[in-house]
Amino acid sequence: MRINSGPDRQNPLISAFSDLKKPFNNKIALLLTALLCTFILISCEASAFEADPTASDLTVTDSPEIPVEPDETEPIESEPETTAPEIEPEPLESESLETETIETESEPAAAEVSIAVSTGKIAYLTFDDGPDKNNTGRILDILDEYDVKATFFVVGTRAERCPGQLKDIAERGHAIGCHSYDHDYSRLKTADGLTAEISDWESAVEEILGELPPSKLFRFPGGSPIKDENNLKSVLAELGYSGFDWNCLNNDCLVKKCPADMTEDEWLKQSFIDAYNYGSKLKNAPLIILMHETYSQTADMLGWAIEFLQSEGYTFAALDELQGSWYY
Repeated sequence: MRINSGPDRQNPLISAFSDLKKPFNNKIALLLTALLCTFILISCEASAFEADPTASDLTVTDSPEIPVEPDETEPIESEPETTAPEIEPEPLESESLETETIETESEPAAAEVSIAVSTGKIAYLTFDDGPDKNNTGRILDILDEYDVKATFFVVGTRAERCPGQLKDIAERGHAIGCHSYDHDYSRLKTADGLTAEISDWESAVEEILGELPPSKLFRFPGGSPIKDENNLKSVLAELGYSGFDWNCLNNDCLVKKCPADMTEDEWLKQSFIDAYNYGSKLKNAPLIILMHETYSQTADMLGWAIEFLQSEGYTFAALDELQGSWYY
């Protein structure tokens, strides 16, 4: 068989058929022709597969129709659908009518949010369980020395026993808050008991000062109820009071547990630093320090505590400068 090699070279299939006329073995010619036809057929199918986009795209485009990513993004896409009605005029008008009857219920939720009113570092010194005949005056003198304002959470029965100290606190420009009338935990477990405690406290303080403190501040003895099954924080808000827990302290009420290898002063200062390292790192929380004016050890270390906080870049204010409440 002769194969053309010039410019006029024929198609292999045509050449194969023409060669059948030559005197070669017919079986060999047929076999060669079959092989050439098979080769050309395969080449044509391959070309058609590449040229036809539907032949290959089916396996590529079908699978992305149900990928994981669209499922994951569906909640994100649905968020505007749930929030959009909140800014439409009609829903807002209907909501405002409904919230008029539950306005007092929404206040406690807002009051529990930690609110820092300053862009800088502000420390809020607070003193519980006073007034005290022996220590209140000392504490007030130290605060004056450093030009610091603080908050005194007063117990009603102690104010009745120490009216002069209560007046001194008010006259020196410090904030006065309610710490219940008699520090009776059992009465403070119910809404009626809490209301009665505050009412008795107001009567006692107004009798001594001639008026109630301008700001309504409250601290639950022992701290606010965490579970709050009786909605005491809501009751407090309905009475117009802002409640405050603390996130720093000197552990003066546990001074009897001072280790044998430390002095009381060393232990109180170390307790203060440990608590400060916790409270100062709380996001958006005002630094509220708990101490008790009924302990002479607190008066002894107060100047050091003020200087420590100043070295950390803090200034001082009373809690009546905060808007709202702060709870654990």
